Amino acid sequence: MFTPTHLIDDANNMNVTKDDFVDHLRHDSDLIRDELLAFMRAFIVHKLSKHTQDNTQPFFTIFFWDLHRNSALETPAFRTRMKTRIKPSTFFTGMWVPETKKHDTSVWSQADRGLMIDELSKRMAPCKLVDVSDPTKSVHRVTEFKMPLFETKGGES
Repeated sequence: MFTPTHLIDDANNMNVTKDDFVDHLRHDSDLIRDELLAFMRAFIVHKLSKHTQDNTQPFFTIFFWDLHRNSALETPAFRTRMKTRIKPSTFFTGMWVPETKKHDTSVWSQADRGLMIDELSKRMAPCKLVDVSDPTKSVHRVTEFKMPLFETKGGES
């Protein structure tokens, strides 16, 4: 049975300790997060520059399609900066375990990291990132980005 611990066993076969593997996973998670944050911030600034504020809407909302397939993450130059052989898209879902037909995120917990949407959300606060994908309708992963535009009654935004 394949489990994420097999990744650690695989790392051991490459003379990498479990602690080193977890450090490498942490490094790659941070690398992917920072690359996506740069892309998202540039895209948001571009969209905001074309936005005309509607005073009835307390949020500016846009949708990101397939962040896990961002072209910057697939370049050979980016891949050489990664320390693990884990696909960037796996950082969004966790490891697929065919036997249980579920994703396992235990390795990310060991590295003190969340899945990528959670990691991006932490860095984008007070903005909100929510996975609004519906796998029954599409294979695409859609992430909703909401940014408060102004203070509403009661101090909530």
